[in-house]
Amino acid sequence: FFLMIRRPPRSTQSRSSAASDVYKRQVNNVGAANLKLVADTPEQSCVDVTIVNTLPIVMMTKLLLPQLQARKQRSAIIQVSSVSVVCPMPTATVYGATKIFDDYFGVALAMEISDKVDVQVVRPGPVNTNMTVEEIRQYALPPTKFVEDSLKHLGLIVESYGNWGHATMALISALIPTWIMGPLTMYSLRKKAAAEKKGQ
Repeated sequence: FFLMIRRPPRSTQSRSSAASDVYKRQVNNVGAANLKLVADTPEQSCVDVTIVNTLPIVMMTKLLLPQLQARKQRSAIIQVSSVSVVCPMPTATVYGATKIFDDYFGVALAMEISDKVDVQVVRPGPVNTNMTVEEIRQYALPPTKFVEDSLKHLGLIVESYGNWGHATMALISALIPTWIMGPLTMYSLRKKAAAEKKGQ
């Protein structure tokens, strides 16, 4: 969950300059994932991922929203969802469900407070962070690049994938039916598990 305060765009100030003002302000980020089949995920891990990815964004928004709305200048809230909301995937079951919560919360919140606060819901694909698994790290965007691209859309659109590459990934994922994606993913997971077991 990102919370950012910014100065209002001036007539002589470009959108990119206004975005830079946002970037210099406060950023709060929280997230957790456990990419396993639900049957293989410990109960406490399910609880932790669900709470960490949902409760703080609601409570922080509730706590700070009165201050944001009371400011003479416009404010901004950037909500980090995930491209996983587009297409349900095995092993991302709990994580993806929490990101759908984040997505809905951000979009609905934008409808409520657009008169005073710009809300942007970002649905990133792979970004190179501590949460990124090794298999996709080589395809992941550097965090600074993703932030720069995302901020270009702040105040213009509510729902954004932040980067054209991630938007393309979302489009392709949305075009593949779940009745195809699900079995293919499960087949790949079983094949990988069998190979690992054989190698032990």
